[in-house]
Amino acid sequence: MLGLKEDVTLDLIIFDLDDTLVEFKYRYIEAKKSVLHLLETFGISLPSDVTLKPTQDIFDEIASRVKKNGSLNRDEVVMKVNEVITQYEMEAATSTTIFQDAKDVLEVLKSINIKIALVTNNSKRATEFVLTRFKIKDFLTPL
Repeated sequence: MLGLKEDVTLDLIIFDLDDTLVEFKYRYIEAKKSVLHLLETFGISLPSDVTLKPTQDIFDEIASRVKKNGSLNRDEVVMKVNEVITQYEMEAATSTTIFQDAKDVLEVLKSINIKIALVTNNSKRATEFVLTRFKIKDFLTPL
């Protein structure tokens, strides 16, 4: 089955949510631009090309700038940035589509007692929304 050697036993398969089970239609560039605009209200300016970098790099740069500033509350800035990101993630969650065979694959794996886990960088709120929307939460093995 699954093209594996006979002596290989699978107990668990971990899926990434985005672009594996669902097509998450997240507007990355627009979200990053909104974050940059928000940061400007805190007096933090990042170069515009930062929108081309991974999100974690942006968070690292934010932390560095907040630390250098000294008068900003890091937790407050991060909370506000996360609010902007969550807004875009929830927008994406409502327009996301599930890949055609995703549920069938999950059903087969569950039927042969393979544990199924999920990883994602999306917020818990957006992830729960997608899992509920496509009725795939019950396929996942609670940890």
